[in-house]
Amino acid sequence: MNKSVLGILGIVTLGLASASAFAASNGPRIAVGGIAGITGARTDSGSIQNTGITTDRKIGWGGGLLVEAPLTDDLGIEIGGLYLNRKFEVGGNNLNFTRSVPTIFVPLEARFWLGNIFSVAGGGFYSLRIGDENNSINSGNSTLVSFDTGGRERNEYGLTAAATVNLASVDKTGLFIEARYNRGLSNSSKNSAYEEKIDDLLLMAGLRFDAGNDAKATD
Repeated sequence: MNKSVLGILGIVTLGLASASAFAASNGPRIAVGGIAGITGARTDSGSIQNTGITTDRKIGWGGGLLVEAPLTDDLGIEIGGLYLNRKFEVGGNNLNFTRSVPTIFVPLEARFWLGNIFSVAGGGFYSLRIGDENNSINSGNSTLVSFDTGGRERNEYGLTAAATVNLASVDKTGLFIEARYNRGLSNSSKNSAYEEKIDDLLLMAGLRFDAGNDAKATD
């Protein structure tokens, strides 16, 4: 495990400890829901394009949990666990690979509220590949063969940003819809000749519970 991963794990651990402490005194805001998105990979160096290989996004799906520890009514620290079955296509000419990568994301971010309806969040994420990636080799519209491989890094990290519409019924409790962008900073490919970084646009929808408000209501 390299120093970058150890650093990310340290930040996540500190975030969990801080969130637990604040949540104990203020009551957490908990969001749970399903996720669908356009998941992909990108290159910053241009190495993939220079070899005639392109990447295309595919639809991925999953679900997860976000726990916000409010510092004030308008500001909180949020950490989560999001499962996403990422899919994207890598190829050139008439031959391509469709990759399926089951991944757990742990975002650690600050969330800013504009009243009870709108909020934005930003921070970093650590991601962990669970199991092997699945690759399907396709020629045109036909699948030639499908196989599992561990040929990519298990640990990744990057930046995350989200914008949320909270259809509040009581304070911040109610249905929500959230758009999120994950931008990877680490190369997931074990082959140094190629570069694949997380590049995902996600939509999450579900329920948010403001436990702090519920606790105040019963006082």
